[in-house]
Amino acid sequence: METFTFFESPYLNWAVGRPHVAYNLALSDVPACPPERLGLPGFAPALVNQPSGWPPLLDALAERYHVSRESIALAPGTTGANYLVMATLLQPGDHVIVERPTYDPLQYVPRSLGASVSFVDRLPEQRYAVDLAAIAAAITPATRLIIVSNLYNPACTRVTVETLHALATLAEVHDIHVLVDEVYLEWLRDDPLRPEGAPAAASLSPRLITTSSLTKAFGLSALHIGWIVATPDLVRRIHAGGLLAGVTPSHMSERLAFTALQNAEQIVTPLRELLARNRPVLKGWVEQTPGVTWCEPDAGATAFVSVGAVDSMALSDRLIAEFDTAIVPGEFFGAPGYIRVGYAVDGGVLAEGLARLGTALRSFA
Repeated sequence: METFTFFESPYLNWAVGRPHVAYNLALSDVPACPPERLGLPGFAPALVNQPSGWPPLLDALAERYHVSRESIALAPGTTGANYLVMATLLQPGDHVIVERPTYDPLQYVPRSLGASVSFVDRLPEQRYAVDLAAIAAAITPATRLIIVSNLYNPACTRVTVETLHALATLAEVHDIHVLVDEVYLEWLRDDPLRPEGAPAAASLSPRLITTSSLTKAFGLSALHIGWIVATPDLVRRIHAGGLLAGVTPSHMSERLAFTALQNAEQIVTPLRELLARNRPVLKGWVEQTPGVTWCEPDAGATAFVSVGAVDSMALSDRLIAEFDTAIVPGEFFGAPGYIRVGYAVDGGVLAEGLARLGTALRSFA
């Protein structure tokens, strides 16, 4: 009889359970979206239940991604979207290729579903580019899925369109799929300074699947609304599995998500301005702090910073206990000696948090 083992996520358990700190640089999203920016005067919708998703929201997402409504499935956030894709495509004994360093649910979900996982490293000296040759070499007859993120979590570097096309070709040759977590790519999708846009992976090939949400760029994690962009046939299978798991989205969240997409520019622009002010501060700190290096992000709200030989888990513990400050240890991504720093915070909080981080690093030296 087949059995499943549900793995826990060390990172998510740590993130939920760590103490509150005054200087929180461990965040990966942005400040919560204020109601007035969302535009909610007189908001009193009729409550309806649409198991496949509220049609106006599906249409808004279909327009955003230039696909049909039948190519969109709603989910409880990006992590929920990723889970639904994997639960639909994977069976016990299957094989999955995952990038490393990696956001740890991307490895623990397939393992929970009974699949084996192989890692392909994304290296800082290559600006964390996807290693196509290594992925091709890792494919076996049991491989069913390749998983990457774009922008890359944790370093927020971009996967090129050429690389996505090459992944699609690999997937076609081997009759498999590629899951591309694009929750950070939302930073580029509404950026007027980037007229070339940020094409979704799912728009390039039926072998590529896009997942995303309103969490990282919109500050609306409380809505728990994410989505999947895939072929209509795969979306039908995902809907069936989602009904079995009882993950029909809250209609109130659907309504608010629709309003957010209609007001994307006024929501995201102030947050983009916040990051534009804070990024030079973080860059200056990296350049002036001995023993610290990074690959400067292409966009987004986080950076992956090397702290050399310093034990990043011990550094995190000391920051919380002695400096009232938080970062994310690289161990949670499979990268000891690194930390993820979130800089979508108040400028004063960032400056003081970085100062305290620098003091803690010097104490290890």
